[in-house]
Amino acid sequence: MLRTNGAMSLGRTWFSIVLLCGGALLGTGCGGGGDNPSTAAVSGKVTRQGQPVSGGTVTFSPQASADKKGPPGKPAAGVVGPDGTFKLTTYAKDDGAVLGKHQVIYLPAPIEIDEAQHKEDSPPPVSPFAGLKPSQTEVEVKAGSNTIDIDLVPGS
Repeated sequence: MLRTNGAMSLGRTWFSIVLLCGGALLGTGCGGGGDNPSTAAVSGKVTRQGQPVSGGTVTFSPQASADKKGPPGKPAAGVVGPDGTFKLTTYAKDDGAVLGKHQVIYLPAPIEIDEAQHKEDSPPPVSPFAGLKPSQTEVEVKAGSNTIDIDLVPGS
């Protein structure tokens, strides 16, 4: 009888250890979502000579800060709509960009080639926005909602 009690006691002990460890693992999670830097909503409009730019992508690339250790965070990007407006996304749709200073990059949308009219030896069509860059290449994203308009100028 003593032997049976010991086996049952040992079984309960192992069960308790497994349950405790399993609960600890579940409590820590596996996404690491709490480690992401804070973001703030960023939206705006891309223009060229006061007119909206249609298409392309805006990217905000976080810059390292002297007072912060570690990487500055993940870049944010947004598609420029037909009316020139954009909303940035970093970790989740439209969550904005990480707080701090960013380099601003604009990439024009690719131009579709009409195979029927395009000759093999002719150069590919060029976007009317190719070679343009943001007039303000560095911006700061602050806590709260940010409206950051981007005016494109000829690149150097």
